[in-house]
Amino acid sequence: MNSFESNLQSFVDEYKLIDETWKSFWKNYNSYIIEDKDEALEMGMINKESIVPDLYSIAYKKIRETKEVIVVTIEIHDTSYRYLGYYDAVYNINGEFEDDFFVIK
Repeated sequence: MNSFESNLQSFVDEYKLIDETWKSFWKNYNSYIIEDKDEALEMGMINKESIVPDLYSIAYKKIRETKEVIVVTIEIHDTSYRYLGYYDAVYNINGEFEDDFFVIK
C-alpha cells in the first residue's frame, strides 16, 4: 500500500466512513422500497434478501480546484449478481457527510 492509499484508509477508518455509508445506504434503500414500490418490485428489490450490496470503491476527488471530497460507493446487484445500480455517499475533508446518490439503472 502506498502512502496515499495508507492516508486515505486512515482517514476512512478515523471517521468510520464505511460504517456510516452502510447505515445511509440501508436508510435510503428502505425509503426507496416504500416510496418507489412499483419500481422496486419491477427491479426485484422487494426486501433485503433480494439484493446483494457490495462495497465497490473509496475515492478521493478534487472538484474544480476548490472542493475535496471522499466518495464511498456501494454497488447494488440482485441475487443472480445482475447489476441494479449504486449508492454514493459523499464526505467532506472533515469527515462530515455532505450528500448521497441512490441510483437505480
